[in-house]
Amino acid sequence: MDYIWNQDALWALLKHRSEDVQAWAALRLLELYPETANELLRLLPQFEPYVASVILSYEAYRDCPPELMTFFQQTREPRLKAGVAALLIRFGTKLSDTQLTNVNLNSIFERLADTASGFDFLLHRYHTLGGEPASLLSALALACDGADIFADFDDAAERHEQRSLINQRGNAWGCDLASLRQVRHPHQALSALQQALDTTSAATPPDEPWQRELCLALDENQRRLQAIAEAAQARLAKEDDIDPAMEVDFLVTCTMILKRDAVCRARLVNVQEVEDL
Repeated sequence: MDYIWNQDALWALLKHRSEDVQAWAALRLLELYPETANELLRLLPQFEPYVASVILSYEAYRDCPPELMTFFQQTREPRLKAGVAALLIRFGTKLSDTQLTNVNLNSIFERLADTASGFDFLLHRYHTLGGEPASLLSALALACDGADIFADFDDAAERHEQRSLINQRGNAWGCDLASLRQVRHPHQALSALQQALDTTSAATPPDEPWQRELCLALDENQRRLQAIAEAAQARLAKEDDIDPAMEVDFLVTCTMILKRDAVCRARLVNVQEVEDL
């Protein structure tokens, strides 16, 4: 497809004296010509930090070139180091704790939520109590399509507000969440999640492609929630190092996600068209 801005013109603007113009040109290349993404990443060392950070902020990278690891090892700019670490982890590069010593992980957790490798990294940090709790738990909730629920718990400071939130969600989804209103302690919350997992079974996906795709996504969510429950057992053994109230909010969020997804699955297998949902 032809665009007003062709590749040659945009590549030329990357040499403009203004960093704002360079950043604009880089984003236009990424949006209009995504096949240029790896080449832009290879050129990161040639750009000023501001332009490089704009390139790293792009959300739709499909992979990353080997040269990115070299840049990660060489750069001393904290924002760039964090952005490069996020890309490397998202696409499966294993970075040791030593390599991550000077990386602000809390700033990149949410960027890791939408890939399998990113989720595995977040889960490891959860298991080992690595990272600032609020940002880590929020990213894990995001990875299971429940960031909005966890955020609502954070906003509901009073206990009666949290009970009201649980009621509202249960009524909206058409499922019974009454038992979650009585949860007060992390071990209670984990027990509720484990019980929900034990009573939720993955059904055979429907034949229709669109239904099958959605059911497989729900299956993946259930696997992630199972992994979180298993990691939580080790995490809760270190009660002195966790925030009990936040842990309850997170594990109750996970249970609510599972209950919501069960309702979605039941509806999926009983409809013929998307419009019937």
